[in-house]
Amino acid sequence: MTITDGTIEQHALSLDARDALATYRERFFIPEEMTYLDGHPLGRLSVDAERSVLDGLESWKLHGVTGWTEAPPTWFTLGEQFGPATAHLVGTSAEPFSRVSWGKRRLRRCPGHRPV
Repeated sequence: MTITDGTIEQHALSLDARDALATYRERFFIPEEMTYLDGHPLGRLSVDAERSVLDGLESWKLHGVTGWTEAPPTWFTLGEQFGPATAHLVGTSAEPFSRVSWGKRRLRRCPGHRPV
């Protein structure tokens, strides 16, 4: 059987119409004039990722070094929030992540400790 261009296009449109992930497309920046076929891990920039980076930069701009203890949320505790939220992705419990954060916290509370 020979496949014509029209048949290939119709088949592709049919697959797109049934794609359960199609609704996620609007959450990414996709230039109209570009066909993106690369499976590179970096991929396209998502709207959510851009917002997160811009929020982080704004917090840094507003709080400077005091963001470690004064930014909402404080940067100092982000590791403790990150661990439980992502531990399942690497097949572990949140405990290893939390230990690192607690170690930093204990060090900062030590008399005479001066961050460099």
